[in-house]
Amino acid sequence: MFGEIIKSLFITSLTGSVLTGILAIAKPVTRKIFGYAWHYYIWLAVLIVFLLPVRISLPQNTAFSVALEQEVQMQNVPQSETAVINKADTPAISAIAPALSDGLAWLRQTLRGNGQRYLVLLWLTGAVGLLLTYLTGYFLLLRKIRKTSRETACPELRQYTGRNVRVFESGTISMPFMTGVFRPMLILPKRTFTPEQLHNILRHEMTHFHRRDILYKWFAVIVKCVHWFNPVIYYVVWQINTECEISCDLSATAKMNGDEEQSYMETILSMLPVSETKAIHLTTGMAGNKKILKKRFEMMKNRRNKSRLMSVLSAVLAVFMLGTTVFASGVLSDMTTDDYTVEITNNGDKVELINKPFVENGEVYLPLREMFEKLNIDSNISWDNKKIYITLSLPTDIYQNNEIIGTSKAEFLYEIKIGSDSIAVNPDSENGYMSYAANTRNVPVLRNGKTYITYDYMDYMLGGGTYSKRHHMICRVYDKNGDLIYPDSVYPG
Repeated sequence: MFGEIIKSLFITSLTGSVLTGILAIAKPVTRKIFGYAWHYYIWLAVLIVFLLPVRISLPQNTAFSVALEQEVQMQNVPQSETAVINKADTPAISAIAPALSDGLAWLRQTLRGNGQRYLVLLWLTGAVGLLLTYLTGYFLLLRKIRKTSRETACPELRQYTGRNVRVFESGTISMPFMTGVFRPMLILPKRTFTPEQLHNILRHEMTHFHRRDILYKWFAVIVKCVHWFNPVIYYVVWQINTECEISCDLSATAKMNGDEEQSYMETILSMLPVSETKAIHLTTGMAGNKKILKKRFEMMKNRRNKSRLMSVLSAVLAVFMLGTTVFASGVLSDMTTDDYTVEITNNGDKVELINKPFVENGEVYLPLREMFEKLNIDSNISWDNKKIYITLSLPTDIYQNNEIIGTSKAEFLYEIKIGSDSIAVNPDSENGYMSYAANTRNVPVLRNGKTYITYDYMDYMLGGGTYSKRHHMICRVYDKNGDLIYPDSVYPG
């Protein structure tokens, strides 16, 4: 679960950043072709990419999938002549190694580590912390409005909307703005406006209202909180806030004549001192800083009406960019998904492992210590001079006249070494049990600080026929589509 969260964040953040980079590079060209409304709403597509993890399963036998999935071959492994344990034939899995790029391989390796829990905790802490910061500021704003404002009638508002919008006057603000998604409120400074100024303000803020810009900004903040670790999302949100005001100006003044447009700009200039104050998040404000205001005025003066054909082309391009990016995100997500899933059952019950098994060199590798813990085997594991000593207390059956009359426990000591295919059983034994050595096909390995052994080793250490009667383990391996590729292999007995 933790690995899937990290992978989804990585994929969506990467694809969203790539799309943002493309838009930033192409902006000088698109600015001349498409209108500001397109540049405003195209960021909505970017936000969707940032927030929408998808997975696309590619068809088999394509250029994409040939390198990812290999045919699984099962072989019978001959029993070791040096082993005295009754060992069943062991099928093997071969060629299940993903052929991914170095970056994706690194990601998959990271997801197998225990550190993924801490990464998820760090991400969650940052996301919740940033969201709480926004919510705290927003609720403090509402509290300030309730304490310092009074609701007032505004009959002029009916010219611009038929919906219920509450209007408040406040003596502590100098800039009109709107806030509230479900209960919209228009906050006006407590000052005298000329009829033209009031209508310009209402026209601007109601344009925001009808376009649902506040909802758009809330969505942007949520995505920003999810991807707080990615500096690109901060650029995206800044672009949304900037393009929001410019596109709103162009929409509000679309049908104005020259004198009306001049009056509109003068209304904004009358609130210019407010532009030096800190921006109020999750609201729509008419004024802005001087640099942005200059840009807004230039766009109004140099507006160019777009043809219907250009409007259609801009919509088609937006849909194409969104679809292409989502498809790329799905392909990338599919490439970073393990080519297989290892399922271990014991006496019919699924064995859930925190340190996941993996397939390498045709063998399924298991986490040594965790397997003993999951099977409730009394064990003691110690290291000495690069060797691992494992003491197991295994039950053995007591026979009389070929009948089991009871059980007892016997201790077995196993000596293994990372990178060595030799296993020593009861070395220098003085307790009456045979001391011997055996060889296995594949060697134990260290991964993420954990010792992993193959079923070969596990079979030896479980004592073959003595312990297998109490533990019936089955290994199944499924490919990424859920198809069984390594069926009904029993370890041991």
